[in-house]
This record gives sequence, C-alpha cells and structure tokens, in this order.
Amino acid sequence: MANKKIETKAASSGAYGQPKFPYAYTPTSLDRLLSVIVDKPRPDKINPDLLKAWGFKNSNDRRNITVLKLLDLLDSSGVPNQNYLDYKDPVKGPEALGRQIKKIYDQVFKTVSDIKDQEQLRSFFNSYGGGGESVVKLQILTFKSLVSHATFGASDPLSGDIEGSGGQTRQEKIGGGSPSGVPAVRIDLHIHLPQGQSKTDYESILEGIAKHIYGRSI
Repeated sequence: MANKKIETKAASSGAYGQPKFPYAYTPTSLDRLLSVIVDKPRPDKINPDLLKAWGFKNSNDRRNITVLKLLDLLDSSGVPNQNYLDYKDPVKGPEALGRQIKKIYDQVFKTVSDIKDQEQLRSFFNSYGGGGESVVKLQILTFKSLVSHATFGASDPLSGDIEGSGGQTRQEKIGGGSPSGVPAVRIDLHIHLPQGQSKTDYESILEGIAKHIYGRSI
C-alpha cells in the first residue's frame, strides 16, 4: 500500500510528470521472479494467482507482471510469448532479454557513456525518469535487476557487473557461465610425475604444461 501511495503522490505533481521507465514496487522480488521463470515450465498465463503459487504472496509482487508486459515477455493478457521462451533458453536467454531491455531503455544506452557509473545512471533517471524521487529510485533499481539477468555483447558497456545489481550475472545465478552467454568450462588437470627425477626435471614438466595448455609462462 505504501508504494501505491508513493506513485499517486508522484503522479499528482506536475513538476515530476509520469514515470517513463518500468519499475517494480519491490525490485528484489522482480529479480527473484526472473530467476524462477528460467526454472519453471512455461505457464498458460502469469497472473496474481500463479505468482502466489510460485511463492510471491505480497500484493506488491503483482507489479512485476506489468514490468514483464512492458518488456514484451507477456502479452496484454499475461500470456507468455516467444520472447518469454527465448529468455528461458539456458544459453541464449540473457542475450534475448538484453535485446528487449535495449528496446525499452534505448535512451539510456544513447545518453549514458558508462552505464556502470552510478552517478551517471542516477543523473539520467533523475532527468528523464519522471515520477518523483521515490519512483525514480525504483526505476533505477528495477533497471539494475533486469540488467543482472541479461547480456549485451562483448563490446557493450553493460557486459561487466553493475554496482547494486547484487554482484551476480544471470549466468552465475543459474549455475555459471561467461558474459557472452557461453557456459563456463572447468578443467581439472591431474599430473602424475615420474619418481627419481630432479627438481629441474619437475620444473621443466610444469613449464611445458603452462606453455602448451594455458598459454603462459610460470
């Protein structure tokens, strides 16, 4: 109820204008929902009853449905579409969400030179977000939650971690992976050294492994 009062107060003030960008009443709840969507089967419709079944029982959680609709992951009735299915893809999902984010936040990408710079990000939303101070803050936090589940290409300024997004990319949240969306590969190397060799012989073997497998000297 408190968040709804904030929205009403902001909207009634002509100085602030209407909020321009999506915002969740509880961005941490949106962050959790984006993780849940990846693991759950595609539902026929996402509505308040389904959110409750998924453990989102606070009335403020319903606002997350509006955010998903604005991102075009759901149609106007709450039915998941192809963008929703693309997001669920364990490899290409972050890139698919990144495309939808760029559509909604096109002005952010064109205006902010370093999206990881918190002052620039705050300045942008204060200037263009609308809706008053409290709603502007929710817009910023919502943006960070969305970005933490997306990738934007190796050359994109959002390819790194954004302060305040929880310090995890979506790949890390779903079990690891590189920023490009390619699953991480872990190599365990077990070395059995021959007995009776000198220290120089062992060092030579290790240097060879470092050079030919890892591409560096030791």
